[in-house]
Amino acid sequence: MEIGYVARLRAIITTCIAAVIMVTAKVTISSKYDINKDVKFSIISALKYFLAANVIVFIYSIIALLISIIKKLKPINLLWIALADLVAVSMLLTGNGAASAVSAELENIDDGFARRVCSFYCRFCSQINASIGMSMVGTALYVALIILSLVIAYRRSRCPSAC
Repeated sequence: MEIGYVARLRAIITTCIAAVIMVTAKVTISSKYDINKDVKFSIISALKYFLAANVIVFIYSIIALLISIIKKLKPINLLWIALADLVAVSMLLTGNGAASAVSAELENIDDGFARRVCSFYCRFCSQINASIGMSMVGTALYVALIILSLVIAYRRSRCPSAC
C-alpha cells in the first residue's frame, strides 16, 4: 500500500498549499479620499469556509496517514478510512464550490469595488483561483484514495493470508 501513502502525502501537501495560498491572499485598496481598505479572505464567509474545509481535511489526512503507517489495516478498517475520505471529499467539494462562486462573482460583478479588486489587483483573484485549483487537485487525490482503499479492502477480504 505504498502508493496509498504517496497519494495521501500528496493530498496533505495540496490541501496545505491551498490553505497557505488562501491565507496569504490579501490586497490593500486605496481610494481617492486616502481611505485604505484591506481585502482578504476573512471578509468573505465562503472563503472562510473554504479555508476551514482545507485545514480540517489537512489535519484529518495527517492523522489517517499516521494511523495507516503505524498499523497494518484490516479490510474493515480500510472501509472506515474510505468512508472518512468520502467525508473529506464532500467537505473539499463544498468548499471549492463556495470559493469558486465567490471567484466567479468577483471576476464578473458590475460593482465598482469588486471590479477594482480584480481588474487593478488581479494578484488577489489569481491567488484565490490558485488556491481553488490546488484544492481541486487534492480532491482528485482523495477520490483516487477512496478507490484504492476499496480495491485493497476487496482484495484482502478475498484472500486474507496469501495477498
